[in-house]
Amino acid sequence: MANGKGKKPKAIKGIFKRPDGSGIWWINYYIEGKRFLEQVGRRSDAVALYQRRKTDARMGAKMPEVRARRAVLFEEIAADALVYSQEHKASYPGDRSTVGKLLPVFGKVPLDNVTPQTIKAYLDSHFDERCGVGT
Repeated sequence: MANGKGKKPKAIKGIFKRPDGSGIWWINYYIEGKRFLEQVGRRSDAVALYQRRKTDARMGAKMPEVRARRAVLFEEIAADALVYSQEHKASYPGDRSTVGKLLPVFGKVPLDNVTPQTIKAYLDSHFDERCGVGT
């Protein structure tokens, strides 16, 4: 594979591929308690950038400003979650039902504005827990 001997390269903390099998590598690091996540591309580029970011942080170098990104909407994550659920979970029919209840309310809401507490509050106030019937 990567080293010519059929072995996977050694995992490095803070560097990962997402989604699995995509060939797209990301780096994840923290500076002064703030999380940074950057999409890089190739694994070798991710290793080099991760090492550079960590070195800059240790030396106190100012981090480059991260370009503003488009907000991820609840409906986008919900779609990904349903794909995962269908492929890996026996509870897919229930998951599909729950997402169907949430999409009309939270679908176009940026994910940063949706918390587990807001979802629970909505479900508790609009659906009878015992049978899932709307109130």
